Amino acid sequence: MGSSYRDYGLSVIGNLGDFNYFLSIFNGGEGSVNIRSSQKGRSSLVNNGFAVSGLFEYKPKEIKDLNVGGYVGQGNKVYNDYLSYSGHIYWEPRPIRIKAEYVSIIDKNTSTDITTNGYYLMGAYGITKSIELLARFEYFDPFTDLDDNEETLITLGASYFVYPGDWTTGKIT
Repeated sequence: MGSSYRDYGLSVIGNLGDFNYFLSIFNGGEGSVNIRSSQKGRSSLVNNGFAVSGLFEYKPKEIKDLNVGGYVGQGNKVYNDYLSYSGHIYWEPRPIRIKAEYVSIIDKNTSTDITTNGYYLMGAYGITKSIELLARFEYFDPFTDLDDNEETLITLGASYFVYPGDWTTGKIT
């Protein structure tokens, strides 16, 4: 373990036909737990458990530009105890783009679990190779046990693509 204040671990990445997977296990601690014990004046390495995560995606060849997936992660119970999960659907057959995501995090680091949820739905249409009109609806609830603390946003806008052949880079929104 180094003293660079980073998480260290192992990931396995692969695919099975139209399914992709990313599985990870890592120390998942605060930066200070990654320092060699000798640097802290101790004689053994510090290791207080692991965090795990997995991302799964389905990209069927029959439906071009569709990506359906989900994520689940469990934090290190000693330093950062949480459970998070999400799901997404992306369909982007240019000039149309439709994206939806849902995310939930359960923070278990306090005496009461704090659950946070959110989702969005975005639709976009490219009117030229460089200009896209878009609309997005977002919902966020920072603490589901409390009433009247949710936020809802509606965004209308446009994107300009500096490199129209690669819409994932060089855009101004």
